[in-house]
Amino acid sequence: MLKLVTGFAPAQIIPGLASFLAVYAFTRLTSPAVYGVYALAIALVLLLQSTLFQWVQVSAMRFSRPGQVTDPLRDAKVEGAIYQSWCLMALAFVAVYLPVIAALRFHSLGRDALLMLLPMVLLRSLVSVQQAFNRSRLRVLRFNLVETGQAIGTVVLGVALIGVFRDPVIGLLAGATLSSLLVALPGLGRVARLSSGLLDLRRIRDYLRYGAPLTGAYALNFVLSSVDRFLIEHILGADAVGVYSVAYSLVDRSLASIFIAINFAAFPLAVKAIETGGVPAARAQLRRNGGMLAMVAIPSCVGIATLAGPLASVLIGPEFRDGAVPLMAPIALGALLAGFQVHYFDHAFHLSRKTTGLLWSLLPCAVFNVLANLWALPRFGLDGAAWVTVATYALGVLLSARIGRRVLTVPLPIGAIGGSLLASAAMWAALVWADPDRGALELAAAIAFGIATYWAIQLLLNIRNARAWLASRRAGRLA
Repeated sequence: MLKLVTGFAPAQIIPGLASFLAVYAFTRLTSPAVYGVYALAIALVLLLQSTLFQWVQVSAMRFSRPGQVTDPLRDAKVEGAIYQSWCLMALAFVAVYLPVIAALRFHSLGRDALLMLLPMVLLRSLVSVQQAFNRSRLRVLRFNLVETGQAIGTVVLGVALIGVFRDPVIGLLAGATLSSLLVALPGLGRVARLSSGLLDLRRIRDYLRYGAPLTGAYALNFVLSSVDRFLIEHILGADAVGVYSVAYSLVDRSLASIFIAINFAAFPLAVKAIETGGVPAARAQLRRNGGMLAMVAIPSCVGIATLAGPLASVLIGPEFRDGAVPLMAPIALGALLAGFQVHYFDHAFHLSRKTTGLLWSLLPCAVFNVLANLWALPRFGLDGAAWVTVATYALGVLLSARIGRRVLTVPLPIGAIGGSLLASAAMWAALVWADPDRGALELAAAIAFGIATYWAIQLLLNIRNARAWLASRRAGRLA
């Protein structure tokens, strides 16, 4: 699994760096109000993409054979039916979306921005489906190129176009849309070829039956992750959305990249395990997956929270900085909990193909999130929103683990979590003692110092047999 995680790493590391560059550039080229409107537009894109197209993407991931293609005819039929499903949803989306934005008026988003979202949603959803096939079939190079190209293009084209349009939000959205178009273009011929002909209604029904419960689940996930932006805009204004979104983007992207990178390799292995060895093999693989997540994500969360000041000083523009720093520690904790919920405990529902349980684990969290934000935002401002996020995802982890047991018990890697917490505590103490200055070189040195401290403690205390693992890696290289 480590080899696969390393292979997919560029698809998370480079987009992660690109997101840092986006924060650096956009927070210096826009005001908090402009960035806040842009963040609302992106949140709306995520809502539309997740509720309308996510079921197609997860079906591609679940029903495509893990690993390399072994039955070309069967895989072509599966891929064709998936693309037919996407085409049907795209036609329905266009038919409904255009009359809706023509008839309704929105507070912060202008009609031009809403029109720009139409091609953006279509292109991003198509790229996500294409990437689902690349991921499940372990086309590592192609996957990495698409992910990195889209991320870098969004930043470069956004910066280039921000001054071209009268509304800078349109420039940022145009850059993101054009970036998705460029990476989707090479695969459009294959999409057209495989989706042509008679509709494969049997397969489409199977995918819809599997993915329909996920539509509600992903809509609820949106409520958990993004509805607070709209509530903040309604209660505190667009400037507050800009400050909150910058802190959230910087922290959440960092931790989400870790979970996604590991999950890219880990989930296909879990699928293969349950299909070849049944539930016992799947649980054994899940325990290994959870251990890997804990060993990497927990120290990353602690490091981000500890270095919030230096990170903000280097990456965030001065208009945003003072408001963003206090939010970063609770957002990091919330992102850690969210990662374990989505990329670990929720796998019980996906692997068992009993995805209805996701709705019951997410619905109470969504209701709590909305009500808690409505109570906390007027009283505590953005700090209230950040801590509501922590409470929401803590509830999500508990419900996902408990309800998921009914279909597949996901083991809790207690040893890995305990060892990671112990080594992370030592790392935290070392970083607090070092007290780095707020410059780029000092920040880089502090990150390197923290990583070295964490792994030194792992080896010193031989947590989870770390010395044997290192010895085996050295032996493998020498061989």
